[in-house]
Amino acid sequence: MDAAGNGRAAKRCSRPKKVSERENAMITHVLDELERSREKAPDKIAFFDHKDAYSYAETVTKAKNMASALARIVPARAPVAVYMEKSAATLVAFFGAVYAGCFYCQYNPELPDARLLAMQEVLSASVIVTELGLYEKAKALFPDGKVFLFEELFSSAREDALLLERRRAMCDTD
Repeated sequence: MDAAGNGRAAKRCSRPKKVSERENAMITHVLDELERSREKAPDKIAFFDHKDAYSYAETVTKAKNMASALARIVPARAPVAVYMEKSAATLVAFFGAVYAGCFYCQYNPELPDARLLAMQEVLSASVIVTELGLYEKAKALFPDGKVFLFEELFSSAREDALLLERRRAMCDTD
């Protein structure tokens, strides 16, 4: 019988699973979670859409390569506009901007040009990351910004020392 006298056996609570201190540590940054996931399951698919799929390992590698390229062109804490269709590649571009010590804003190509221009006026992003199909439109729409192809940025060589310096700058809250 259970405590209410219903004739059913009371369910026993199972003991909580032992969790290592590292697994139980509070996650303070999205990149920490991404890298933790890469360590646990590097080949597991992290993001996918109708044409691409990225494992955790691929996501981290491509994002860090992109971040190295961005860190050479844009200062830390600067905006990076991502003018791409919503996709798995867009998420990799977001992580690339964050690894570079920057912040991102998605400029959704489905928005009217007037709205995108208003967003750019407020954000004043000097760097616009886009995909091949939108490259010419991005150059015409944002003539004052440097327009870079996502595919070229993530194929850049990675500079871990530069990324470490940027990561430390992100954590410095003075």
